[in-house]
Amino acid sequence: MSYERRPINLGFSDEHPLSGSHICYIYSSDEERLETLAKFFKAGCEDNEKLLYVSDTLAPAQLRERMQQMGVDLADKCDALVETTESAYAPEGRFSAEAMLEEVRTFYADAIDEGYSGARCTGEMNWAAGEIECAETAMEYEAQVNELFKHYPCTGICQYDARQFPGDVLMDVLQVHPYMIVRGQLVLNPYYRDPQEFIDEYRRRVDADEACRPEDSC
Repeated sequence: MSYERRPINLGFSDEHPLSGSHICYIYSSDEERLETLAKFFKAGCEDNEKLLYVSDTLAPAQLRERMQQMGVDLADKCDALVETTESAYAPEGRFSAEAMLEEVRTFYADAIDEGYSGARCTGEMNWAAGEIECAETAMEYEAQVNELFKHYPCTGICQYDARQFPGDVLMDVLQVHPYMIVRGQLVLNPYYRDPQEFIDEYRRRVDADEACRPEDSC
């Protein structure tokens, strides 16, 4: 099944991309990051979209408080879902790309069934640095999201703290997101690659001792 994609207001950028845009946000300022995401959620709220924030730097109550200070009440009009990294990405103690893709698919389909105009989400990705079992499959998941968003056009911003990841990982991040946020604006990502091409190359270069293979627990 596929849903219609439509131009949307991101809230922080002059650009109005189609829903289902997959965006990376590599940041080094927490305050600037939260201000950008507050605008992102405010615009989604005004457009009657279902909202989800996955946080690993602040507890859900703390995140709601910070957003409220920035003029976005996630618990009132927006009625946003706020989850922790563990509950969203690793409910069984490890990350499963297949299970996460199904969660995103269900989140969007439920939003439409519930009468929302669409859905948008954002997730803090520090866990991909290795805090969760099978985190090394995160980049393959990120590449697969691009195909999923063509049919279930949830708009997503993936947050990567530049202080937590080495340069080679951040280059992988750039290669799996068609869009990026630069100085508060949305731009086309010149480093983006075909998802399957990336996955094939990624699997070849990941050392067998460090990778989570299909025959293992992942």
